[in-house]
Amino acid sequence: PGIVREKLAQQARGHIEGITLSSLLQILNLERKSCALHVESEGRLGELVFESGEMIHAEIDGAVGLDAVHAILGWAEPTIEIGATPSRPSRTIGIELLHILLESARRKDEEEHARTRPATTG
Repeated sequence: PGIVREKLAQQARGHIEGITLSSLLQILNLERKSCALHVESEGRLGELVFESGEMIHAEIDGAVGLDAVHAILGWAEPTIEIGATPSRPSRTIGIELLHILLESARRKDEEEHARTRPATTG
């Protein structure tokens, strides 16, 4: 966590490795940071925007808001770059980060359960 705090102290700009995306989001929330995260995984790009510790916007190709957040949180081993908050960020998310993370974890559990459950025949 030392390097994460160091990067966040540098005007919330930098590149983060070795920490999960959900853990980083919780740190941004706790530290009440404003920044934009540029997330990449397997050729897909997404953006998460924080203002005073709350996620206010998420975007990927073809989706914004909660749909985009849940898609990004499901990506395997993303690369995360921290940048400045856009000067006029649009608000597409209006619920607390904790609720977003809990819903994302629930969805991930359901997907995992569906993959490992044997198919039933009628």
